[in-house]
Amino acid sequence: MNEDFDYNVRVNALKFQKHLGKGGFGEVNMCLDELSQEIVAVKYLNFKSKNISNNTIKKEVEALSGLKHKNIVQMLDAIPRAEE
Repeated sequence: MNEDFDYNVRVNALKFQKHLGKGGFGEVNMCLDELSQEIVAVKYLNFKSKNISNNTIKKEVEALSGLKHKNIVQMLDAIPRAEE
């Protein structure tokens, strides 16, 4: 996306349906994407409390985007979370 893209529009279109699981780097929820009308799995990565470098975060996102298997959901997008 270009630098003018408002990620909040994209994030706000994801409507929580149910919790699917939790792992070492975050949690996965099933959401309805109101922009595409598709059910999607959303993985929220949480590195804040783990003192993890930006390089480690980048590697995690790259690893997720490179997964191709019939039993693994395809990564469609990576969206930075606004600072809280």
